[in-house]
Amino acid sequence: MLLPGVAGCLDSEDSDEQDDEDTDTENGDEDESGLTATDPDARFVSTFDLDDATDQTADTEEITLATRGDVNELGSIEYREDEETYSLGVALTEDATDAFVDELEAIDGFDRPDQQELTVHGDDDELIDSSVLGAELADAMETGEWDGTFLITADDESTLEGVKDIFE
Repeated sequence: MLLPGVAGCLDSEDSDEQDDEDTDTENGDEDESGLTATDPDARFVSTFDLDDATDQTADTEEITLATRGDVNELGSIEYREDEETYSLGVALTEDATDAFVDELEAIDGFDRPDQQELTVHGDDDELIDSSVLGAELADAMETGEWDGTFLITADDESTLEGVKDIFE
């Protein structure tokens, strides 16, 4: 179960897609999607510690929640007629999913999910998408139901094509 229709730009994808895929791990083969980031250490999803952001004396720095190397799979770009936007499904590795949740928990990101902004970065750290975490997604993360999938949305298809271009 994942959260259909989470408000904002980082929506949960339907997990049925991944359930249907054969990863060959039962045969002892390594689970590889064939996806390689051009710069695996580059920031992909980030956030800020809200307490630091509101404290005038604190040094607010962006916290990396996922790098490009953490991305396990990209879906196809689809047009969302209801929102008149384009979307791209993203799946993180299992380890990256756990680290993403742990990092949000460490900064108390689940305490104010409707204020906790998540930002997706593209080539040259370009801002691609930004949204608040939201209560539904925060709850799924806290309860261990989130499987590391989300949607990136953009007004134009070429923005998401640019995201796909940073992966081989």
